[in-house]
Amino acid sequence: MPSNKLIKRRLESVKTTKKIMRALDMVAASKLQNCKVRLEHARGFLSETENTLGGIEPVGLIMDNSLISSREVNKVAYMVIAGNRGMCGSYNSGVLDAANRHMREYGKENLLVTIGVKAYEHYMLKQTIVHHDFSNMLETAFYEDAVRISHFLRNLYLSGDVDEVYVVYTEFESAFVHSPRVKRLIPVEVGFDFNESCRPMEYDQGVVSFMDHAIPAFLNTFVYASMLESIACENAARMLSMDAAVNNATDIIDKLTLSYNRKRQAAITQEINEIISGWQ
Repeated sequence: MPSNKLIKRRLESVKTTKKIMRALDMVAASKLQNCKVRLEHARGFLSETENTLGGIEPVGLIMDNSLISSREVNKVAYMVIAGNRGMCGSYNSGVLDAANRHMREYGKENLLVTIGVKAYEHYMLKQTIVHHDFSNMLETAFYEDAVRISHFLRNLYLSGDVDEVYVVYTEFESAFVHSPRVKRLIPVEVGFDFNESCRPMEYDQGVVSFMDHAIPAFLNTFVYASMLESIACENAARMLSMDAAVNNATDIIDKLTLSYNRKRQAAITQEINEIISGWQ
């Protein structure tokens, strides 16, 4: 049986750990609230952009756009977005498992682009070559960062280095529900909601010029939104994990306190008995 001194030492250690976990919980909750506001704005713009592209009739010169026209797929780029840190439950493993499963089932030659230290470390441990890592942009996740990443992915496709580009991220549904997603980003799909009965849209500079601006804007916004989705999921997962850790620490503290008090009471009772025995 451990002595009271050891129990007290462990009790202090668990109390310190509980304070740290509670602080991390509060930080994650604060970051989550901030990210949810940014994500809501990004989702709104992305939805409008998708609706615009979806309402364009996919005929004529539109399909000649280099980012729309598809080709035979031999090599695929995967941009995998994970977290920079751990202590967030199954968040990182969930998105990495989804990426690996899609790569395995698709069966094409892969080119990896990572966002998040955990994604980079995962593929390094598997001795898989990472073509480029953007982990330094995950902490800030500004729109300008997304533009740089989107430009990099477009160049991979336009140069012929890859024939498709997929983004693997985690979609934020609520603080308790996060779902890994694998979505093809390039070539861009247009006309998926096109209805021939709709009145055709008119463009000041022509539809081709419009698409030359609309498609990069869509790609930039999608990358930006997917980063915010992943950051929101990471903070939500960390908040839940830290909350569970605080509850577990509370249970351990209660059990250790009870054990400490019992041993202390037993020691006091033994001393009283020894004193009474000495008087007899």
